[in-house]
Amino acid sequence: MAAEETLIPINEEDEKIDIDVSVDPCVEGIINKLKTKDMQNLTVPDIGQLAGTGHLSQGILDLFDSSGNYDLVFKVDEAGYSNGQPRNAFTQKTIGKSEWTINLDDDYVRNATQLAIARTVIHESVHAFLGYTLNVNPNSDLSTKIREYYNNLGAQQTLSSGVKINLTEHEFIGQYVQGMAKSLSVWDNGRQSQNYYEKLAWAGLETSSAYQAQPNKTEIQNAINNEQTANNNAKGEKCP
Repeated sequence: MAAEETLIPINEEDEKIDIDVSVDPCVEGIINKLKTKDMQNLTVPDIGQLAGTGHLSQGILDLFDSSGNYDLVFKVDEAGYSNGQPRNAFTQKTIGKSEWTINLDDDYVRNATQLAIARTVIHESVHAFLGYTLNVNPNSDLSTKIREYYNNLGAQQTLSSGVKINLTEHEFIGQYVQGMAKSLSVWDNGRQSQNYYEKLAWAGLETSSAYQAQPNKTEIQNAINNEQTANNNAKGEKCP
């Protein structure tokens, strides 16, 4: 990460989610919409700021927005490779700072549908949340459970520490596919079936035992690939 970055706040000056100048307006719009509550399934009238119901990505992004000490930064740049395969994105903590950066790969953003980009933002925001939790509430039940995954699963890996953490976090995140799919559905205004959103939410979690137990892995991978490459079978649209 460069020593100095020009950052543009999403909304108010004191918010702690920042958009790097490398992020185009279309992707910024995706991030902003993931911050909004679910307004589609309300059973009571809107009541000011209480309008709508929360969901996973909205809750995580709101957590960083309301934090006075922890920042979340979004940028678009070369994301490199993992195990010889190009990465769609990665999330990392800035050394010496209370800050996490979600880096979306520039080629991925250029070629994928907005639906694919949204599910990637959701996935990476969960990684940021796990790091946040371990730093802010190290003695919480959730932090204890996360560390158990690191110890029990990471110890079985012979790869580098960073890869161990990524793999074990994916094992943990595999429990929350339905929650991520719900956030994706809210972002997409429910235009597809919940089953389709769940297929997309498995992207990046293929190493998890939860994914390996899925009976329809071929269908899942086809859906993921369709949106990632924006081919004729994709249901989403690319950024203009």
